[in-house]
Amino acid sequence: VENKDTFWTLQQAVTAGEFDGINLVIYGEGNAILKKFEYIKAVGGTLEDRYIYFGDIDREGIAIFNRLRVRYPEYDIRPATSLYTAILKKVGYKSARPLRKEQKRGQFSFSPFLDYFDEENRAAIEWIIKAERYLPQEALNAAEFRRIKARGLSETL
Repeated sequence: VENKDTFWTLQQAVTAGEFDGINLVIYGEGNAILKKFEYIKAVGGTLEDRYIYFGDIDREGIAIFNRLRVRYPEYDIRPATSLYTAILKKVGYKSARPLRKEQKRGQFSFSPFLDYFDEENRAAIEWIIKAERYLPQEALNAAEFRRIKARGLSETL
């Protein structure tokens, strides 16, 4: 999880047993996850586990996911598609906010991040990035996490 508020909300839901199949939530602090993830074995993570990434829908959030996959290719790291889909449905991609600060424009690829999404969500995320906008993960609150849990996280887990 990229943001501290979302970390605490999701951590509380996991601790309360609201999400079966999630055993650990890591506060990634954006790019810091690239270094923090090397300690996954120390907290019981294995190569057989699936690791779900959840950041903001913006150029940097996607780039962090892609760099994490490149740095740790032996791990099954995937985007939290059901959570991203919930944000897109709740807020709407055309309601994405303008970026608060300019993001790096260097080499960028949507793949493999977008490869996990259906065509509709892929197009919405591409529109957000190309329009230089973002949707923060904080758009989902505890009530939304409970609704997602009720529908199931099968897309993600």
